Amino acid sequence: MYKNLVIVESPAKAKTIEKFLGKEYKVLSSYGHICDLKKKEFSINTETFEPLYEIPAEKEKLVSSLRSEVKKAEMVWLASDEDREGEAISWHLFEVLGLKAENTRRIVFHEITKNAILQAIENPRSIDVNLVNAQQARRVLDRIVGFLIGYSQHLVLVQCGFQGDITQCGIQRVFAVIEQSSRLNLLIIFTQIHIRQVLHHRTNLLNITDICMLHGQSLIE
Repeated sequence: MYKNLVIVESPAKAKTIEKFLGKEYKVLSSYGHICDLKKKEFSINTETFEPLYEIPAEKEKLVSSLRSEVKKAEMVWLASDEDREGEAISWHLFEVLGLKAENTRRIVFHEITKNAILQAIENPRSIDVNLVNAQQARRVLDRIVGFLIGYSQHLVLVQCGFQGDITQCGIQRVFAVIEQSSRLNLLIIFTQIHIRQVLHHRTNLLNITDICMLHGQSLIE
């Protein structure tokens, strides 16, 4: 049994931080994300667009070890990075490890120095749900677009009559077909997601042009 368990993303940081904090703290690493969308499935609820997570096989042993360690600690400090990926990592750790709010603290620091670490310990905060939602939205969009493009490419190749190697001329023909069909499909998907975010009070309503610009390119001309 020990007083404090700190969980960071990188194992390289763990030993250094443990030296700064002293004997009352044990520092372990999550080695990045402990949850992700299922690799072999779409892994998104098509009605609600909620992501369906799993613990990857390569992380199961680590998660089991972390579950054992948190039971030995009086207080757990989630010290992943301050960006949206780091916030999602802390949120997944909280959920998967079965942590309780009363004995869990979220801390962030921007440099690996003793003063920065101690200052972070003195100024804990709660998990930023807005950052977590931002990361989840990005991950869901990546998966939707990836599946859409992959499926579209398959259909286009079949439509264009390709079964083996594709020549340079053939590639140009494939891209032309994709260009005509994928923009509208992407726009429809982004609009549907955006409307659902509005209904769940996660964002304000945008017009179609703003939705296009929000995703980094003009999907309609």
